[in-house]
Amino acid sequence: MSTASKIFRLSRAQFLPVILSPILVGTTLAWWANRIFSSYLFGLVVLGSISFHLAANTIDDVYDFDSGVDVVSNSMFPPDFGGWKPLPRGLMTFGQAKSTAYLFFMLTIIVGLYLTLLTGPIDSFQRPSFLHRKDLHAEFR
Repeated sequence: MSTASKIFRLSRAQFLPVILSPILVGTTLAWWANRIFSSYLFGLVVLGSISFHLAANTIDDVYDFDSGVDVVSNSMFPPDFGGWKPLPRGLMTFGQAKSTAYLFFMLTIIVGLYLTLLTGPIDSFQRPSFLHRKDLHAEFR
């Protein structure tokens, strides 16, 4: 089995379409309210959200394995069960899985910081600063 297949299985990447739904709803509402859309910023949001989703799933599996939960649940399913995880099956080490989670988290942080640099911080009591910057949207169209 390839490394990519193991990471796909470990991070439960098959559930990525679920994370896209709230992003699309939020983007639609933002466009409706402001009539502004930046495909560049949208792409960054999708990348950051996907990497955060993969990081959360991966670190969950790492600590499920560490606490013994996966060992017990893995014994309840047949070897050909589609939902098996690579850690209890010995296809990845604990360190490899934890490093994978940390890489996904690092990507999330980098994308989040870059988005903050581009758009400015969001104050919960006023409209986000980037909504006032027409030059930002013209730059990324």
